[in-house]
Amino acid sequence: ADIERTLLKEEIAELEAKASEGTLDAAGSVRQGDLISRLDEIGGDSADRRAEALLANLGFSEELRSRPLSQLSGGWRVRTMLAAAI
Repeated sequence: ADIERTLLKEEIAELEAKASEGTLDAAGSVRQGDLISRLDEIGGDSADRRAEALLANLGFSEELRSRPLSQLSGGWRVRTMLAAAI
């Protein structure tokens, strides 16, 4: 879902740029509405908050959450992959 969320946000940003330039046509406007609806359906606005809660529930401290994946031990990497799968 995070990949979909990222792609949706990127396309919405592109369409918003066109809208601010005055080059967004009717089809683009409809597409923008569809993208925003889909982002709402998948809970795109709460994704960061839900990810933080999930990592905290898996035992990740604030310090661990700030580390790059390459600096985590094997056990913490497994938990990270578990969080990604959920």
